Amino acid sequence: MNRKTAVAILFILAFIVALHQFYYWQTWFSVEDIHHETFVVAFICLALGIILSEKLEGTRA
Repeated sequence: MNRKTAVAILFILAFIVALHQFYYWQTWFSVEDIHHETFVVAFICLALGIILSEKLEGTRA
């Protein structure tokens, strides 16, 4: 699996978790009950970390 595929999968997973929360509790993001939000933030941060590491690797070469 290449990096772009991994990033796409992570963003899709973040959206699916947020959509699940919206479907059941009618809110996309709620800081008061930070359970599903933890997964959304983790998936997005991991995807951004992969993107950032790819950009930093390109500048070192």
